Amino acid sequence: MADARAGTSVVVGVQSEKGSVEKWGPIILASGVGTTCPWRGPTRSGSAREGRGEPTMSPNGSSGAALGFGVVSQGPLGARDGLIDNAMSLHDEARPQGSPDRSDQPVPLAVDLRGVHKNFGAVRAVRGVDLAVRPGEVVAFLGPNGAGKTSTIDMILGLSRPTSGHVAVYGMAPQQAVGRGLVSAVMQNGGLLKDLTVAETVAYTAHLFAVSRPVAEVLERAGIAEIAGRMVAKCSGGEQQRLRFAMALVPDPELLILDEPTQGMDVEGRRSFWRAIRHDAEQGRTIVFATHYLEEADAYADRIVLIRRGEIVADGSAAEVKSLASGRTLRATLPGADEAALRALPGADSVEVRGDTVLIHSADTDALARYLLNNTAARDLEITARGLEEAFLALTADDESTPVGAER
Repeated sequence: MADARAGTSVVVGVQSEKGSVEKWGPIILASGVGTTCPWRGPTRSGSAREGRGEPTMSPNGSSGAALGFGVVSQGPLGARDGLIDNAMSLHDEARPQGSPDRSDQPVPLAVDLRGVHKNFGAVRAVRGVDLAVRPGEVVAFLGPNGAGKTSTIDMILGLSRPTSGHVAVYGMAPQQAVGRGLVSAVMQNGGLLKDLTVAETVAYTAHLFAVSRPVAEVLERAGIAEIAGRMVAKCSGGEQQRLRFAMALVPDPELLILDEPTQGMDVEGRRSFWRAIRHDAEQGRTIVFATHYLEEADAYADRIVLIRRGEIVADGSAAEVKSLASGRTLRATLPGADEAALRALPGADSVEVRGDTVLIHSADTDALARYLLNNTAARDLEITARGLEEAFLALTADDESTPVGAER
């Protein structure tokens, strides 16, 4: 298939019982990606996607993903009048009579990567990644710059193909899953039309889909109902990011991929955002997100996946990932501490003195605690396991130089 071009429009159809193609309206292609089509198969109960027919692409062969969330193209639309108005009636007629009921079939993995490699010339960006994400999971995808996060996400979204290996989303090729409206993405950056209001932006996005959630509902879920009438140009960075989130919710996707979703938000805005995400996850939506706020991953993810130099080095709950970084930290109050003497203690891996406070990392903090209590004036002792930040640094530390151009 030919690649879709940003700023063009295509007409998506649904194959009717009689074999004719019913038009669902032009979909604007944004960021060089493509169209949305119906989905028939296992879905979340009550989702807008239930009962949709099989998709039929337009004759121009456009393909790709309906990911124009945050980047609404201003290219030629073509005639749209009448198509959108009939979208809901087409939805009701989409499923052919007598088609099999698939509700009792097992639901495939939301994301299934097996032995995935991605090379850019001599640069090996992704090296044999295996990842299985079950429907309804909230997964944090973490790694330093250049670790291969973006390359992996691009393959899940169907924006690039693996050099080798298997990539599937809900049991099908990523392009098919995205084309059927199963996947939405909130990217870190993306242009918004500054001369529209918040509500107009969401309403405009809703008109690009044959089936969508009500605009008022989406605004409320994204926490921006109170600024519905505000011009996008006057919205803060955090408010614009929440607008992108609202746009991603419009087609009611099964899988939502978030790239630095809370960038620019204040503390309360971040908490409100994650409450909405957890509510979505409880309804069965699958969430995969990348963030530099490690406390968000710690607090909100069911699983944390750490990637280093294109390879997954940890995959588990926050507690399991933390346990992979051996040792604990002993904190004590010790006025006039002799840092050199503390470093010489058996088992002391690292020592930090901050005024009267001493921090000692060790695999045997119990023995160090006994020594300090019996032989020094130390008081207020506290022993804690290493946090996610320490585990992240320990597990993703790069002992090799990163090749030029490897930051993908």
